[in-house]
This record gives sequence, structure tokens and C-alpha cells, in this order.
Amino acid sequence: MSSLFKTYPFELEPLEYDVNALEPYIDTKTVEIHHGRHQQNYVNTLNAAIEENPEYKEWTLDDFLRKNIQIPSDIRDVFARNAGGVYNHEQYFSMMTPNAPVEPEGELADAVKDFYGSMENLKAEMKREALSVFGSGYACLVVTPQSWLQIITFANQDTPVPYNFKPLAVIDVWEHAYYLGYQNKRADYFDNWWNLIDWKKAEEIFEEVNTKNKKFEFDI
Repeated sequence: MSSLFKTYPFELEPLEYDVNALEPYIDTKTVEIHHGRHQQNYVNTLNAAIEENPEYKEWTLDDFLRKNIQIPSDIRDVFARNAGGVYNHEQYFSMMTPNAPVEPEGELADAVKDFYGSMENLKAEMKREALSVFGSGYACLVVTPQSWLQIITFANQDTPVPYNFKPLAVIDVWEHAYYLGYQNKRADYFDNWWNLIDWKKAEEIFEEVNTKNKKFEFDI
């Protein structure tokens, strides 16, 4: 579940699997620290910022990500960084699953073929993008409102939300996401993360967007 349309106080969304369930691809200690400490810290810091600025208690996470420019400049960054950190981590953890399907099926599989030619090409392109991120950030396979597939990268805790892109697979390439298990071998981390993508969930998200897009075209 995502906190996107929830309001203060925000809470740490629980994992949908045991902390050791992503072994051997992502080790238990990394999951414990990454989810239980790093993600929790974003939640705590966002709540603390809201407590100091109670006029934002009715804002949803979506509001903080879309309307950040409306927040005064002296406090804008703390909301942007921490709301983004909450959202991005929720997407990262929720789009992984143990015993993941090898590849998508149905409409998403057709779209992968249309946009990338094959799953092998999609993986290669996303790997290039993930390795190209300088410093901290994410690589993300998204579906656009037009039902197009696109691989994007974003730095720090920026998000795809303002563009109405829906994440289908998200890899966190901040070093804390992989350094315990992989040190500086980001490429190895990517290859193993690929085995955890929840393609079934990605299919559901893609098909929901695609259905809305087809209805919109029909209505026009």
C-alpha cells in the first residue's frame, strides 16, 4: 500500500514479505536497515516538519510532491526531500517480491515488445540507465498517461509523480541500498534486483492505465 493519498501523521508502510525473503539477491541486514531505519527516518522527518508547520497537516503525500513550489522556500527542501524519500522507498520495496515472475505477460508483455523489442533489450537499457546515475538516485520503468513505456532516472528524492508517470519497476541506486552486499558493484546489484521485480503487480498497474487511456480515446 502507498501513502500517496494519506495525510499526517505518516507511518512506515510494512513490507509485504519477510525481511529475509529477498535472499540471496538482497541480504536480510540490508533490508532491515534500509526499510527499518532509512525509510523510517524519512517518515519521522516528514512528520516532524509538519509538526513545526501545522498548516500542512491536511496535505497528502501527493500534495507535497506536486505542490511543493507553494511551500515557502526556506522550508521547501525538507518537505521535498522527505516526502520524496517516503514515496520512492515505498515504490522500491512494494515493486519487489520473492519468487517473482520471470517476465510480464499480457498487455505489458506486448508493450515491452513494442517499445524495446524484447525483455533482454529492456533489461539492457534499464541497466545502462541505472549505472548512469551519478551519486544518489533511482532508475524507474514507468507507464505514461498515454500507455507508453519509458525508463527514467531521477536524482536524490525527486519522483515521477508530477509527470503522472506510474512506476512499474524501481531500483534504488543510493549506496545504502546495496553497499553491504555488493560494495561498489552496482551492476551486480542491478542484475540480482532484476530477479525480484513483481511483474504481476506491474501488469496490473499497466493494464489499469491502459484501460483508462482506451476509455479516454473512445470518449473523445
